[in-house]
Amino acid sequence: MLPGKNDSWLDNPADTNVVAHECGHMFNFPDEYWEFGGWVHKMYIKNNELDFETGEKLNGNEVWQMRSSSNLMGYGALNAIKPGPKSAPSATVSPHYLEYIRRHFCELTHKTWRIGYEM
Repeated sequence: MLPGKNDSWLDNPADTNVVAHECGHMFNFPDEYWEFGGWVHKMYIKNNELDFETGEKLNGNEVWQMRSSSNLMGYGALNAIKPGPKSAPSATVSPHYLEYIRRHFCELTHKTWRIGYEM
């Protein structure tokens, strides 16, 4: 969904990462944009206001971003998906995303899940 004229929302084309972005919210992923009502991680809220100083300080670190142009939970969700099974992903998924999924599976199954595997 994208904001359209007069603050209405328009469907996004099916060839973007928007569906994957919305699925990320099912794992409690915050938005990595604040414009148009994005809901950023609580570390970027100070006294009920957006804390842009913290956003700048943590920009590029392995944490949820306040604004990202390439991440799945940021504006990477709007990147067109390239056709074909061997095409590169059009949105970035950082390692900390998997940590949230791991925690979610641990809570659901009452078992310990780890990221990766041993050979």
